[in-house]
Amino acid sequence: MQINKYGVQWEVIAKPIKDDVEITITNGGLSFIGSLEIDICLGFYIWVGRIDKEHITSEPMLFYAEELEQFCDLTNETAEQKKWYHKLRDGYKFHKSPPLYSMKYEDDEETDFIPLLVDEYKEISGLLTTIPKAIYVYPWKRELLTVRKDIYEQLPDPWTVQDLYAPIQKQIEDMYNIFEQPWREIAERRAAEKPIKIIVRQPTDAHNELYTYYEKQTPYNIRVHKILHHNTVYFDKEHER
Repeated sequence: MQINKYGVQWEVIAKPIKDDVEITITNGGLSFIGSLEIDICLGFYIWVGRIDKEHITSEPMLFYAEELEQFCDLTNETAEQKKWYHKLRDGYKFHKSPPLYSMKYEDDEETDFIPLLVDEYKEISGLLTTIPKAIYVYPWKRELLTVRKDIYEQLPDPWTVQDLYAPIQKQIEDMYNIFEQPWREIAERRAAEKPIKIIVRQPTDAHNELYTYYEKQTPYNIRVHKILHHNTVYFDKEHER
């Protein structure tokens, strides 16, 4: 299967591993590996944590594509998540729990957050999206789906996930643009025939140092990659050409 993202054709291979679906996407010498996830706001995506089998991305990279939905049926766990995804998108309704108490977070001590008690929380928590300073999702604690007080007060009774996220749609769109930026940059550099650089870590490195995964095309149209110590000055002078 292939997925086109900003003009780059990615070869996609998926396989079940226990309850998860591992997906590898490849283009030229680049090969990213991650797990299939679902986001109720933005859809189906790969949580990319590795470049090939030897290097870890310095930060997770999220690869969104609706075509990934078909791989949900590879495991019972992801198939069940897909069912709930469509139920929620179709307007599944929740009872609005009373505001039993409020709480604050260390990074936003001026704002009150209200916990929402949801009977189906175990089934849906993996689909909900944490939006900093607005909505916090804790999959391991049923009682800790918390929402900013003003968002809680706007919720109808009953409410849907569309009601929950509607007041912060602009923030969600901004987050999506950030997630998409690495894939746009890869496409731009591919189109311009420029080297591609990605910051990685090596799992065998006890010091957890940063490295640069560097891929370029040779004059013979062969793509090769190197792993360099992450030193911006050295890298730019020696390898940008």
